[in-house]
Order: sequence, then C-alpha cells, then structure tokens
Amino acid sequence: MEKVPYPNTSKHTEFIGGVMIPPGEVRGIDPTHHPKYRAAEAMEETASAMHIVDVLLAGPVSHLLAALPSLAIEDVEQLGEREQEGAARKEVLAAVSERLLEHAAAQHNTTEQGGTGESGAGTAQTGTEQSAGPVIFGVDLAAGADQTGTTTVVVPAPADETTTTAKAAKK
Repeated sequence: MEKVPYPNTSKHTEFIGGVMIPPGEVRGIDPTHHPKYRAAEAMEETASAMHIVDVLLAGPVSHLLAALPSLAIEDVEQLGEREQEGAARKEVLAAVSERLLEHAAAQHNTTEQGGTGESGAGTAQTGTEQSAGPVIFGVDLAAGADQTGTTTVVVPAPADETTTTAKAAKK
C-alpha cells in the first residue's frame, strides 16, 4: 500500500502505526493509520444509505414497535427474520407475528369480498340446508412468501332428520 506523509508538529515524539516520528520531522505512514484518513472513512460509512430494518433494529424497542404498523409487509418479514437471527426479543417477535397475521387476515377478507381465488364461494350451512360450495377454514401460513395456499374442507350435509327418524322407527 502506498504511504502518505505525516508531519509531527508537536514537541514530543509520536508513534503512528508502528512508525516513530520525531518532533518536526515527516515520515511516510500507512494511510489507514492517518487520522484524517480515518475521519474521511467514517464519513463515508455514515453517508451510505441504511435500510429501514437496520435502523429499527439498532434503535430502541419502543421506536421499532411504533414504526411497525407503517412498514411494508416485505420489510416486516425481513425484520422478523433478522430479529430471530439476532436478539430474538419476545416483544418484537410477537408484534411482527401479529402484524403478519393481520396482513394474512386482510388478504383473506379481500379474497372473500370478490377478489381472485375461491374463498367465499361457499355459503354457511344452517339446519338441513346443504352448502353451495367448499367451506374455507383458514390460510396455510406455511406456504412460501410467493405462494398463496388455502386448505379447503368440504363439510357434508347433515342427514335429513325425517329419513333418520324413519329408519329408527323401522328397527
């Protein structure tokens, strides 16, 4: 690595990066040991853009919890993954889980109200009426982020009470 000149303007001998520099003399030193070089490097690091997840994880839990509702769902997922790898604070993980469940429920409700998919195609079953379609019980949360999966369970119609009563009377 190229050396940079460092003048010792003090009255005492200075040691910079293993190099002795007597008072009033100039010596070549490694630029990584130069104070101005380190200050410029620190400015570059702080000037680089930080992702919101990095900022929230570095800050206090109260700020993280306050900002959680306004984050995009992708950022919430990344925040949850990074928190599990790092500190794994219970409050943060609980809040992230709650936010992801709220998002999944909102997606499910949107689908039921006429969006794409077959959710909401069935009607509720009352009395002896038969369901018009499959009844959706929940969203498969184990599906990947780029997949949407649902578990459909078809509930059979209850037996007709008159038929059941007639069979019991014949026995």
